[in-house]
Amino acid sequence: MTHEPFHPDVPADAAGEPDAAVILAGSRILIRMDAGAPRLPRRGEAAADWSHVLRLGRLGDGACGAVEVAAETPIPGCEWRDLRPMLTALPEAERTAAARARELLNWRKRRRFCGLCGAVTTDSETECARVCASCGAAFFPVLAPAAIVLVTRGDRALLAHNACFANRIHGLIAGFVETGETVEECMRRELAEEVGIEAGDFRYFGSQSWPFPHSLMLGFSAVYRSGEITPDGREIESAGWFRRDELPEIPAPGSIARALIDAWVAGRLY
Repeated sequence: MTHEPFHPDVPADAAGEPDAAVILAGSRILIRMDAGAPRLPRRGEAAADWSHVLRLGRLGDGACGAVEVAAETPIPGCEWRDLRPMLTALPEAERTAAARARELLNWRKRRRFCGLCGAVTTDSETECARVCASCGAAFFPVLAPAAIVLVTRGDRALLAHNACFANRIHGLIAGFVETGETVEECMRRELAEEVGIEAGDFRYFGSQSWPFPHSLMLGFSAVYRSGEITPDGREIESAGWFRRDELPEIPAPGSIARALIDAWVAGRLY
C-alpha cells in the first residue's frame, strides 16, 4: 500500500463521487484489508450513496469524502471495525482523514440550528462553516485542546492506570486545558490533582487529533520536581515510576502516548 498524503482542501477539479470515503456508522468505520493491513474503501468497493458525501479534502491525487450511515450493512470485501483502534492502525494519511470525518460529521449534527436566533444553518460555500439562513451568523468547528505529558525521574518514567483504560494498560497523565489556562498550567494542575507531584522543564513533543468528540492532544515531556505519587482514586487507580526494562502494558502504537513512551525508551527525550 502506498503512503498517500492528506490535505483538507478538496481538488479544484473534483467532480462527482470522491475517490475514497470514510464511511461511519456510529463509532464504527468501514475498512478493507490489504495483505493484513486496513485501509479506507475506494469508489466501487463499497455500496453506499457517495453522491451526497461531505467533502473532506485530498487523499493522494483524488478527493476524499465522509459518509454516515444509520446502521452497519454487510458489504463484500469490507469489514466494520471500532473507530478508536483504527485511528492507530490505518495509514497516517487515512488516519487523518478518518479523524477529520468523525469531527466534522458530529459538528454538523450539533450545528443544524443557529445558537443566536434558532434558525436553520447550512454549509458555507466558501469555507468550513455553518451559516445561519436568517441572521447570517457563521459557526466554525471547535477544537478542545488537551495536554498529555511524560514525566521522567532519573532513569524512570511516570506511568499511570486510568480507571477507564482497558485491561491493565498504563499510560500518561492527560487533561483538557481549561478556560484561561496555559498548556503548562494545565499540565501542572493535572499532575497535582491526579498523582500529587510537581514537574517542570516542559518540552513540546508533538500533537494528535483525537475526535472523541473533538480533541487536539498536545504532547510534552517534563522532569520531576517534587512530591510523592498519590493517585486520586477517581481517574487514576494506580501509578508508579518505571524503568525502560520493566514497562507494564502500555498504549498501542499510533497513539501520541505510545509515541512519547517509545521516544523515551529510545533515548530521544532530553
